[in-house]
Amino acid sequence: MSKNKLNLDKAYQVLHLIFPTGKIIKVLDTMDRVHTDEIPNGVHRYGIRDADTGGDYAQIKHFVLVNHATDILTVEPLPLNQEKELYFLDKEDADFKAGSDYVDYQYVSEMLSLNDLLTEIKEKEEKHYV
Repeated sequence: MSKNKLNLDKAYQVLHLIFPTGKIIKVLDTMDRVHTDEIPNGVHRYGIRDADTGGDYAQIKHFVLVNHATDILTVEPLPLNQEKELYFLDKEDADFKAGSDYVDYQYVSEMLSLNDLLTEIKEKEEKHYV
């Protein structure tokens, strides 16, 4: 994948990360690598690693070098484990036991720019303090 310049007004596919607690964090799927120096204050970038078998996501880390699938952007920091990673649920494994360092995901039919996401969060915070 190439490293294209981050466009704050480009509409990105929205992805929901679903945690065992039921918490959902909205992230933007850039379908690319994002330069660290292009990330605005208050935005967090994480890399997603493809599974070795292909087709599925395997892991979220701050940076993925091998089997990089995409970078995601969020205004909420992800609760990474001690190794600073999260693993995606393996729905094919019948013996799988989800722990706190596992996450599920769902693409939703929503496109959102990074500027729109920042505005949405700011409006939520303003309503919370009113």
